Amino acid sequence: ETVEIVAPSRSFHARYAELFPVLREKPWHCIPHGIDVGMFPASCGRYDLLQVRTNRLRVIVPGRLLLHKGAELLHAMADELSGFADVLLLGAGEGGEAFAHMPNVRVIDNYEREELATHAEAFGADVALLLSTVAESFSYTLSEMWALGLPVVATRLGAFEERIRDGGTGLLAECESGAILACL
Repeated sequence: ETVEIVAPSRSFHARYAELFPVLREKPWHCIPHGIDVGMFPASCGRYDLLQVRTNRLRVIVPGRLLLHKGAELLHAMADELSGFADVLLLGAGEGGEAFAHMPNVRVIDNYEREELATHAEAFGADVALLLSTVAESFSYTLSEMWALGLPVVATRLGAFEERIRDGGTGLLAECESGAILACL
């Protein structure tokens, strides 16, 4: 019996082959996740890493603020980050409560997927910050940020490292607050 593996990224396959060595010998195919670009306005998709529209950087941090999604990293750099950037924690859930009191930080606990582009455009985001501390298998959120026309600063792990062209479609940083702040 032949079993073939399908994975959304090389890093995802490598991680599972490490956990389940029997998968190393099986044939596999990389099939990335898709995204409905029709849910984003036509104005999205244009960005330039070297051109920031305001004096203060406008950083969007999409998704739940959980331990494996970088909550501790954000805590470690929140004071310094809010000193030079306006920050939108979009869809942070309960994890956003710890930041709600901070100056230059806006928290939206929850939103509907159809509202993502509206929130990002209303905020005037310059860059998205993806802080996962565990390797992402693909990162649909990365695809969403690109569809919005936003470059990303992301941790150098898993699918982020595989999909982001460092210095082109985004910046990669070691999984440590100082390195991330230096990229921003």
